[in-house]
Amino acid sequence: MQETLDHADTQEDARRGRRPRVWHLFVLFVLAQVSIVAVLGVTLGFVAASQGQLERGRDIQQQTAILRSVAGSPEVIYVSLISAAVVCIGLALLVGALSPRPFVDRLRLRRGRLSTAELAGASIGFLGLSNAADAILRLLPGYGHSGIAVFYRFFQGRGSVGLWLTILLVGVVAPAGEEIFYRGALQTRLGERFGRRTGLVMASVAFALAHFEPIHMLFALAAGFYLGRVCDLAASCRTSFAVHSINNSVAVAGAALIEANGAFLNAPPIVAASVLFAAASIFWLWRRTADGISGRPPAIVSTNPQPVD
Repeated sequence: MQETLDHADTQEDARRGRRPRVWHLFVLFVLAQVSIVAVLGVTLGFVAASQGQLERGRDIQQQTAILRSVAGSPEVIYVSLISAAVVCIGLALLVGALSPRPFVDRLRLRRGRLSTAELAGASIGFLGLSNAADAILRLLPGYGHSGIAVFYRFFQGRGSVGLWLTILLVGVVAPAGEEIFYRGALQTRLGERFGRRTGLVMASVAFALAHFEPIHMLFALAAGFYLGRVCDLAASCRTSFAVHSINNSVAVAGAALIEANGAFLNAPPIVAASVLFAAASIFWLWRRTADGISGRPPAIVSTNPQPVD
């Protein structure tokens, strides 16, 4: 009886054009960040204590410097990447499982509608955007202590097992968690509630805030806009995951195999080419409207609604 009433209410909401609820997404976002920070804090303390670096009598500045150095250790980076991915994937799967809509539709897990050539173009464009953005951010004060710089220093010199493990975590595991949560769960629902463009902006801002450190946040904001548009065009976060994964894997391999990659990749001709590739790809992404993705997607009424979504 209750299921019949819920179904009737859902049909009535769709008929009247009521917009879907999104408050639970903000709760999940906060929960994700608190969980990730908690795991990171415990890991930092454990690693620092195991190395005998947390001693009484040291002032706050000394302790901060110690924790900052520990933050770049393999143990902390690997645990932070894994924990963030597990939290994001777990919460996204929860959203999909409790949604009245089909699981793969709610999280946009179906095969993307971009061709192989278009996927290659989007991937090259994102590589250009990443390199150009990094070259610009290097000019900002404090870049040397930013999350991006810490990761690049960590990538350098990785070899053999360490290199493949890092590529697996940074190039596959981390993008999988971020794409299914931010593009699959958040952006999909926010787009249905506020329209695709506003949903893309809100999800991109959330993606940036999740990176905490200011310079890394600027990089993530640009990446979020790009990946969000790719996800909308493809109607699949599997496509944005592929673009994200290719970029991160190339970044890890490049930093590990080319010791002087910073000077090489930031040479004026390389930066200029990166800007051109990024600009061309962004222009294509924002001009490609033949498939009619603008506006708010129509609501999908389920025959078995659940009250959570």
